[in-house]
Amino acid sequence: MTYLYIAPDVKKTGLKIGFSLEPNVRLNKVVGKIDFDKTYLFNCLNNKAVEKFCHKYFDKFRIKIYEGDGDTEWFNICIKQVAMDLIFRNKKLLGIVNHGSFNSMFTRKKKDNSKKILIKLKSDVAAALYNVVDGGYISFNHMIDIGKNIETIRHIIQWVVVDMNASIEFTSQGVIFDSRVKLNILNSLVDFQKLRRDGLQKQGIEIAKELGKFRGRISQFNEDTINEIKEKFSQIGVNKSALAREYGITRQYLYKLVDNNSINVAAL
Repeated sequence: MTYLYIAPDVKKTGLKIGFSLEPNVRLNKVVGKIDFDKTYLFNCLNNKAVEKFCHKYFDKFRIKIYEGDGDTEWFNICIKQVAMDLIFRNKKLLGIVNHGSFNSMFTRKKKDNSKKILIKLKSDVAAALYNVVDGGYISFNHMIDIGKNIETIRHIIQWVVVDMNASIEFTSQGVIFDSRVKLNILNSLVDFQKLRRDGLQKQGIEIAKELGKFRGRISQFNEDTINEIKEKFSQIGVNKSALAREYGITRQYLYKLVDNNSINVAAL
């Protein structure tokens, strides 16, 4: 993973813009002392292109304040907020998938439950989510990119927003979840959808029963076999688990056969 860094110096006169595989190592080697508390990192699909874009855009603000390694990448500190705003406004175009402060990316530990959340996801999605940091940001094209059903999608969004204190954006839908308020709205919509679906299903079953079209699954046993099972069941001391195994059914279904008179009996 490579990072685009925007790093001011401790003198608050210069701003270094560059990219590195290991910014924690790189920024300790450049001339000038970096203010790591104010340094910000972006993980992009093409960090070199983003670096060139920023260097060209702010070329007239270059300054020469240090001599040595990386001395051409220093800019006037006054452009820091403008540079940050420029990257944020064009994050989709620049392919930014994650961002956060230097300290959040290299000093804080990830939550212990991250592997449990990611283990069943596609490798590329899992890799992207695993690199989310506390207070960071991650983006996907569409919600379906992170899950095939709404429960999985909700679970992942909740993990990013609540557990990681980060934000997640779905660019093609124009939706970003960055607070518990928005997450609560999503949860309410999902719960409403589930209740509505279950209610319609139950209503449909009741109508089908009234029309005689819904009688449940046909039993694998005919009436004689069911009577045989009932007779054995009623015997004193009979082991119910053993009886269920004898007929290849569960104890739950055994009791249902004995107690339920509405079993749809198989034809002889």
